Amino acid sequence: MCTDVTERKYNEARYQTLFAASEDGILIVNDEGACVDVNQSMCDFLKASRDQLIGSPFAPYIPAEHLAQGQAAFQSLVATGRYDGEFPLRASDGNIVELEWRSIGNFVPGLHCCMARDVRDRNRFHQQLQQTQKLESLGVLAGGIAHDFNNLLAGILGNASLALDVLGNSEVQPMLEDVITARERAARLTRQLLAYAGKERLQIAPSDVNRLITEITPLLRTSIPKTVHLKLELQENLPYVEADQVQLQQVIMNMLINAAEAIPEGQPGLVRITTSAGRLSEDDRTHSIIHLEKLGEEYVTLTFTDTGAGMTSDVQRKIFDPFFTTKFAGRGLGLSAVLGIVRAHRGTLTLESTPGQGTTFRILLPATHVAPGPETKKNAVSPHRAVGTVLVVDDEETVRMVAKRALEHRGYHVVMAQNGQQAIEVLAAHPEITAVVLDLAMPVMTGDQAAVLLRKQRPDLPIILSSGYPESEATRRFAGHGVTAFLQKPYTAGSAEKVDDVVA
Repeated sequence: MCTDVTERKYNEARYQTLFAASEDGILIVNDEGACVDVNQSMCDFLKASRDQLIGSPFAPYIPAEHLAQGQAAFQSLVATGRYDGEFPLRASDGNIVELEWRSIGNFVPGLHCCMARDVRDRNRFHQQLQQTQKLESLGVLAGGIAHDFNNLLAGILGNASLALDVLGNSEVQPMLEDVITARERAARLTRQLLAYAGKERLQIAPSDVNRLITEITPLLRTSIPKTVHLKLELQENLPYVEADQVQLQQVIMNMLINAAEAIPEGQPGLVRITTSAGRLSEDDRTHSIIHLEKLGEEYVTLTFTDTGAGMTSDVQRKIFDPFFTTKFAGRGLGLSAVLGIVRAHRGTLTLESTPGQGTTFRILLPATHVAPGPETKKNAVSPHRAVGTVLVVDDEETVRMVAKRALEHRGYHVVMAQNGQQAIEVLAAHPEITAVVLDLAMPVMTGDQAAVLLRKQRPDLPIILSSGYPESEATRRFAGHGVTAFLQKPYTAGSAEKVDDVVA
């Protein structure tokens, strides 16, 4: 008696081909949880050979913290023939492989088959997307707070600096100078808020990272405990970076102080700052907090390593949130400002930390081989008695009055409006107006809307845009409206010289 086994052979060959070629891992286990068969993809996931896996219990490959989850999954598979879910395995080299599992069913009594897909890239993308969305939301909030705060500071600084000019040397001079100093500290906070939002106006120029580090570290040594040793390992002939030097020094300062404070009080420790240059690798991109697309691009890397207490995974997830701190009292925006500054410079950073073993931050910034140009000295502005009529348009009364007093102090006649619609009416009633100081964000009619109509009345009229937002953000909204100059809030009485430049 003969039996045609052609179809059976065909099915077996098809099964073997699919089994071997599948990019998903395939695992067959028996009722005791021992491995009966695996394909090559599963071997690759676990960094083990088929000989090592077949006949061995599979439980040792489940991380201890996920063992209960793995046992529940196996029990469901044995009892129902079904399991669909996600839990990781630990490869033989110690690395965690994040896998999504889908059961195929109990196609043979006592044997259970599952397929596993590597979802590390997908999960990483979702985490980066969530981080990006959180940063964008907080960035909008930070930018709005900074704008309103700058309006308040404009009134404080403007009146104080004007009073200082008027009174000169008097018994109130030290008090006014204290007011101005306090306002300058507050203005630095608004710049940190804008840096976090990625909207701070940057003064970009080729910058020597090594020089910035060697300049600022002697000043900061007094701010860190004497038990903490600071070591610099700076690569010679390092490429320059296109950066705002003030912002970059802010990054170095925050990172150094943060690293020093990570070392328990009273205990000896080491903070190492290293610089190097290299090409952006796939590993860099994989572990970046800020996602970068271009591989192979040259970057300068600043590495901050401490021998401190390290961070748990929960702390690492929160470390870039504004005002988050593990100390009893916060010190400001801290690492969130660092993140904003790095993002604004088209860079990224990575974080590695283990509790009890310290932390390493790496900041990567695009390199340039363009050398810095020679420094130029600003010419002093000669004082003069100004003439003409200036229209000041701002919805904040305090800001309007500061601008009025400062301009009148220089000799201008001033008329005012509190929104764009009023500005159009005032300009029609005062043909002698020689310039307009125009706020951006106002009710009724915004500054960019008003600029169009003001230009229709007076095409040659100088318009000075004034805003608490950084210049790049404000002038972007005025594109095509012919802004003559920009006046950053908060401004001092001396800022009236900007009007002299456009009226002259």
